[in-house]
Order: sequence, then C-alpha cells, then structure tokens
Amino acid sequence: MGEQEAAGEEKTMKDQIVFKRFFYICLIVLTLIGYTAAVSLCCGVWLDEMILYLVFTAMFGVLFVFFLEHKRNLGAIEHDRETDYAWVWMGLFLSSLLMLAGVFLPEFLKPVLAAAVCMSAFSKAEIALPVHVFYSVLLCLGMRATVYEFLLYSIFCVFGCILAEAVGERRFALWYNLILFCISVLLPAIFYYIANQQISYLILLYGAAEGAALVFLVFVFQKNIIAVREHALQKKYKKIMDESYFLAKELREFSIAEYAHAKKVSEVASYCAKVAGAKEQICAAAGFYYRIGIIEGDAIAKNGIRLLRKSCFPEDVIHIIEEYNGEMKKPSTSESAIVHMVDGLMKKLEVLKSRTTMSNDWNQDMVIYQTLNEYSASGIYDNSGLSMNRFLQIRECLVKSDHLLETERNTE
Repeated sequence: MGEQEAAGEEKTMKDQIVFKRFFYICLIVLTLIGYTAAVSLCCGVWLDEMILYLVFTAMFGVLFVFFLEHKRNLGAIEHDRETDYAWVWMGLFLSSLLMLAGVFLPEFLKPVLAAAVCMSAFSKAEIALPVHVFYSVLLCLGMRATVYEFLLYSIFCVFGCILAEAVGERRFALWYNLILFCISVLLPAIFYYIANQQISYLILLYGAAEGAALVFLVFVFQKNIIAVREHALQKKYKKIMDESYFLAKELREFSIAEYAHAKKVSEVASYCAKVAGAKEQICAAAGFYYRIGIIEGDAIAKNGIRLLRKSCFPEDVIHIIEEYNGEMKKPSTSESAIVHMVDGLMKKLEVLKSRTTMSNDWNQDMVIYQTLNEYSASGIYDNSGLSMNRFLQIRECLVKSDHLLETERNTE
C-alpha cells in the first residue's frame, strides 16, 4: 500500500508540472482576449468590429502559444528563470494594463514604451516584441489612430525591448535611464511634427513627464524584480535538491549505488566550484542529476535532458546534462567542465576502491593527477572557459581533500 501511495504521489507531482504550464498558457490567452475586449469597449467600437478583433486575437494567441512552446522545446523557456511561463504571463498582464491606460491619453502619448520595457523585464525582448506590436495594432485600430502614431508605437516597441535587456546592469544604469528619458521626450515630438508640420510643446511636456515617471519606476522596481527572480531561483534549486523530490526518489529506488554516486559528485563539484570561482549551486544540482537518464536505460544524456525539461529544471543545469561525458558536445562552461571531471574521477575511485583498500594516500593522489591530467590533455575542456590556473586549483584542492573523496561501498 505504501509503495502505491508513493507512486501516486510522484505521478501527481509530474501531472502538476504539466498542469502548471497549461494553466499559465490559459492565463496568457485569456489576458490577450481580455485586453482586446477592454480596448473595444473603451473605444466604443461596433459589435461586428469587436468580433473581428477577437478573431484576430485568437489567431495571434494560437501563434504566440506555438512560439512559446517552440522556444521551450529549444530550451529557452520555462526551465529558464528569465522566461518562465509565470513570468511571461505576469509581464503580459501588467503591460496590458499600461496599454489600456493609453486609451485615455492624448495621441502620440500612449505608454507603449513603458509597457514594452515592463514585459521585457519580466521575460525577454524576443517574447515581448511581438506582443507589443500586436497590442499597438489593436490600440491604433480601436482609436482610429494615424499611420504616424502607429509607426511611433512600433518604434517604441523595438526601443523598449532593446533597452530592457540592460535592466539590472548597474554599469549601464546612468546611460540606460538617460536614453530612456530622451526617447520618451523626443520620439513623440518628432513623429507629431512629421504628422502635423508643427511643434507641440504639450507633447514635449507630456513626454518629459512620462519619461521621468518611467525612469523613476525602473529605478524603484528593477532591483525588486531581480530580487524576486533570484528568490524564485533559490527556491527552485532548493526544491530539486531536496531528498524528497520525486526525481531524487526515483534515482534512489533505481540504485542505491547511483544515488550515493550522485550525492558525492554533487558535494565535490560544489566544493570545486567554490575553489575555482564558478557557480556552486549549478554545479551541485548538475552533479547530482548528471546521470539521471540512467533510470530509463541507455542514452543517458538524451534521457536526462528529456526528464529534466519535462520537470522544468533551470536551463543552466540542463545545458550541462546536454554535455554529459562529452558525448553529444564538449563542455562549454566552467561549471560543465567541473561536473565532468568530478564525475569521471569519482567513478574511477569507486571502481578502484571496490577492488583494493587503497590505504596509501599516495596512490589516490596519483589517480587524481593521472585522471585530471588525461582529461586536460585530451582537449575536452578547450571550449569551457576553464583556465589552466583554475584547473590546477581544482586539482590541488582535490588532492588535499582526502575526506571529501571518501567513497562507500554500496550494495543493491
């Protein structure tokens, strides 16, 4: 009975992962429809025209969901903290509110730039751009805007998405805010002049006010957005590294020896990352799940990638699994190189210690030197960005940390 309950619980966890993605896809589509209906009502369009807008929205919604799923299958969404479906929806919802506020603002002064920056900050520019072009088209259709106004908002979409890429970069903060303010002031005035052949000081005043407000909001909220993202990422890593996590339980039930190996690789890889200045959290998680694909048989890398993507793992971890043992491609990051060398070393030590006591420390040191030097000489780390200095630091710390490399014999 207990085994059946555990199996049921694990199945429920897997179903929840799939449901989560479906839930946010539904919210995204409903937000698009809600925005269209709200614009139509606020602009007072006729019912037949509203129906056509909704048909247009349905076509865009289907295409946008296909786009999101395509990006997810390429490994660029949902298991990446910057493009999680929840974040996409949140940015979409907030930016739709900003765009709706534009219905009540004068021509050439719709907050399209603010909306584009908002959604780009919550997701990515390549995801935000098509949404805000769509939003701008609907807004301009509903308000019977001129082609000049539509062109202005299209430029705002592009500029806003480009600028949002620098959100959170402190070294660019001054230039970012200065450019943001100048765009808010000058672009509406330029397009208004092209359309009407005259200068509007009211447009300049409104643009300055919007630019100042946007700079202030970015200054206040960008740190909070980054902090929330980091907090969410920390929770994700904590969850997947918990012994009760369903994939960890599956690995333990599959093989006690594999589970012990995974824990040891995770521990040692995290320690090496700290010594070499790499990302400890990524190395710990990737080290533990490096061979997770083995629970489904051969093709460890491909099975592991499929399992982790289905479970919405962080993209940095999945990227390392893609480079498992250098089979599909060589390690391309220092974290991937660290996990590779630690996994290979631990496998060799486990085999040797199962055959001999290896009571002499010198023997173990020689195995470490020989194994790591062979990896380095093979050129497998050439594209990883792991410098020779950091490689030597890792090698020496492993030689000096006998207790860290202690392995136990595990029986099935």
